[in-house]
Amino acid sequence: MSQSSVFVVEPKTGWDQVLQYARPWNEMSADNFMLSTFWMGNWWQAFGDHLEALATPSSGSRPKLAVGRVLDNDGRDCGFVPGYVSRTLFGRTYKLLASGSACSDYMRLLSRPSYSSDVGETAAEWLASKSFQQQFGRLDTIEIEGSTSEENSIRCMVDRLAKKGWAIEVNPIEGAWRTSLPASWDIFEKSIHKSRRRKVNKAKRLLADGTVKFSIINDPEHMEMFWPKFVALHQKRRAALGQAGCFVDQRFFLFLYNATCRMMAARRAWISVVHQGNDAIAANLIFTSNRTAFMYQSGMDTDRMDLEPGHLINTYSIKAAIESGYEVFDFLRGDEPYKEGWNADRIPLFRTRAFAPHFAARLRQTAIAAGRSLKAWSANLTNFARQ
Repeated sequence: MSQSSVFVVEPKTGWDQVLQYARPWNEMSADNFMLSTFWMGNWWQAFGDHLEALATPSSGSRPKLAVGRVLDNDGRDCGFVPGYVSRTLFGRTYKLLASGSACSDYMRLLSRPSYSSDVGETAAEWLASKSFQQQFGRLDTIEIEGSTSEENSIRCMVDRLAKKGWAIEVNPIEGAWRTSLPASWDIFEKSIHKSRRRKVNKAKRLLADGTVKFSIINDPEHMEMFWPKFVALHQKRRAALGQAGCFVDQRFFLFLYNATCRMMAARRAWISVVHQGNDAIAANLIFTSNRTAFMYQSGMDTDRMDLEPGHLINTYSIKAAIESGYEVFDFLRGDEPYKEGWNADRIPLFRTRAFAPHFAARLRQTAIAAGRSLKAWSANLTNFARQ
């Protein structure tokens, strides 16, 4: 930590308390909408409050909001630790808000510029402290999902925990994919591979001859009307892939709907839509920051695959982002092959777990590791038997 400053943590246990500091929080979220109060707050209201309502006081499973407001010795805000405590297979676990099914990417602790190291080290001291244990219970595990290896606040937190005897486990998860955007669509079109350029030319022809139409929904009123169709398109595509689709979880439905409404009202979201006649056949949900358009979720009508609706919606969405002045188009998490065709570069993401230096935590770590090994051994044996 800085030699001239002493950093302290002021715990916050209710979202109404956090919202008192929404302005500095959102300033520190910078170019990542997934760190904003719009995103994390709506996630907590949908998932955390829902779980609190279901839990009984005696069950020990009630999640607790545990946000740390980090202050320097002059009482100035210099960071936030945006997490909560819940029961998992790993025991009492501290996670960042909007982890899990929301697939939040580029996760980190919130900090002022140049304070990321101090906030990371302060977070480690707080989470491992007696005062934290007295208020929230003794932690068995700290889990950070969706961070990059270069993220300084997480690295400093993990390094400090390791020095305090915590065991660290880092595993890769699906990567995120980002495309740098030039000043014009013509420049971008010339830069992509000729096979992708053929699909772009098809998209241009279909739009020019009126076979399809493209529009953008960027106000909450129209978004509310279109939302059921967007959900249906997403679920239809997931079903075609043999997946349940995230909207089967009513909590996720409410979370994403409310987050989209609020971010669209703040001019930080839009939905790209392709129509054939009166029918929407593809849609992309886009969130934005000052310089980046993030493609968070999509859907398409699998009965219209002859039109290649996925290529259509991506062509028009990227073109709209360039024409709106964005410098980056981010496809976010997921290693789908199509992303590379849009000149996207893969950004590795990781899940980091820190196991506390006490017997129960290490026992769980060992047992789960043994379970993974047994599962892998069983899978290998099965594959061998099939050969």
